[in-house]
Amino acid sequence: MNPKRIFITGASGCIGHYITQALIHHTEHELYLLVRNPDKLRVDLKYRPGIELLRGDMQHIDRYAPLLQTINVAVLTATAWGGGDVFDVNVLKTMQLMQYLDPAFCEQAIYFSTASILDRQNEPLKEARQLGTDYIRTKYDCYSRLSRLAIASRITTLFPTLVFGGEDTGIPSHLTTGLPDVLKWMNLIRFLKAEGSFHFIHAADIAQIVLHLIEKPPVPAQPFVLGNQPVTVNQIIAEICAYLEKKIYFRIPLSDWLTDLIINWFKIQMSAWDRFCLNYRHFTYENAVSPASFGLTNYCDSITDILKKTLSPGSQADSWENVTKRNAALVSATITPGGDTDAPDSALDLNNFADSEDKKAELELNQFADYHSNYQSEENGAKPEKNYPVENEPIDENN
Repeated sequence: MNPKRIFITGASGCIGHYITQALIHHTEHELYLLVRNPDKLRVDLKYRPGIELLRGDMQHIDRYAPLLQTINVAVLTATAWGGGDVFDVNVLKTMQLMQYLDPAFCEQAIYFSTASILDRQNEPLKEARQLGTDYIRTKYDCYSRLSRLAIASRITTLFPTLVFGGEDTGIPSHLTTGLPDVLKWMNLIRFLKAEGSFHFIHAADIAQIVLHLIEKPPVPAQPFVLGNQPVTVNQIIAEICAYLEKKIYFRIPLSDWLTDLIINWFKIQMSAWDRFCLNYRHFTYENAVSPASFGLTNYCDSITDILKKTLSPGSQADSWENVTKRNAALVSATITPGGDTDAPDSALDLNNFADSEDKKAELELNQFADYHSNYQSEENGAKPEKNYPVENEPIDENN
């Protein structure tokens, strides 16, 4: 491999950490890590020469213009999840960074978007722009502008689906952070049957794909949806229950009126985007890729794999490194297919989910049934009308 000059944003985030760690340990590339808070960086900068820490943020990306003009590969994982600077960071500064990249030197810009802005045919989803959160709407906006850039033909856009990971790094993804709360409700969830499907992927597997793309840039550049094969909600529930050794005696279909009942009973706050997702149900995409799509080994193939690594992170500490090492050795022989909120690390105690809680679950179901009966009587069996107001006006691309 010829050493490349690689500029990375978001190295202290969940996905960014795995990418940076893999590049440090399994390549000889020169790495430039743009990090706002070095204290959150969990990699060994002294592991080898050729690693430079740049203390700064996207708001001041102009300071690195001379360096960016010499970069061969840019890996852009940094993002703002919300707040007053979300448009500035996710759109304006990201575009500005890519404008500094010189087509004479830059082989590829790997830009991280989100699969939430795509429909089932991998086309832009208009509702994401109209109803999405600030994060989703700005990702939509930035993606729509990429074709205007001088390096547009060298931009590889990645669309991660649902991302797990960080259980072994102390930098967990949103889903991994929330997994313990979901498991606490499995005594109730296991008795519900819902329509819906989606993809998921572990951040370590995203890193495997990025390493492959760095060594073998797709020509011409193309987008990739990152995810394992789609799974249904009911499959996931059954798999989690099997892992936790919880029996499913029956299932109540989660109809629209029952969904509204649950939202009302638990006083769940629903945004316009939440309502849309509830109706859209099937967040699946065409030709989603995982490391296996490139002839590599997947780190996590199933929800069972996710649970094993999340519930017992200590016992899995070196597993990802072994997978990464094997895949790094295979990169030169692979064929390209045609087609960060930080949170403390925590292992889950399986005792919290033991079957001894079944009596509690039975009580909850009885209370729920009583509430359901009262609700249905009040509604006279009528299906609630769905009106989804647009909470915010779409972002103007001309701003």
